[in-house]
Amino acid sequence: MTNILIIDDDPTIRFSLSSHFSDYDYAVFEADDAQEGFEIMKKQSIDAVIVDLRMPGISGDQFIRDIYHSFERTIFLIHTGSTEFTIPEDFCTFSRVSEHIFLKPVFDLEGMNHEIEKLLELR
Repeated sequence: MTNILIIDDDPTIRFSLSSHFSDYDYAVFEADDAQEGFEIMKKQSIDAVIVDLRMPGISGDQFIRDIYHSFERTIFLIHTGSTEFTIPEDFCTFSRVSEHIFLKPVFDLEGMNHEIEKLLELR
């Protein structure tokens, strides 16, 4: 079973994504900020992280930078409400971070499923 961690400070977004992925037999973990996400990752084997960018405390992109090299089997997807966000240059060397940015609200959940499966195969 694939373990997915959803990190978002909006409980409605977390619930929506969690419900969707649970329906597809993923084991879903939720965190409302980066620190809680990190604590979950220390205790659970997480295959994929879907992370919001703008959160109180540590931003989503900083979260990825901070933990990327410590969790060598984990893939990362970014979702955000910011239409101006582009993948930072330093992420170009991060092969396990999706190049696709999923804008909130995510209407293409099947596309998100596909991206997760694609990245899991490449790791």
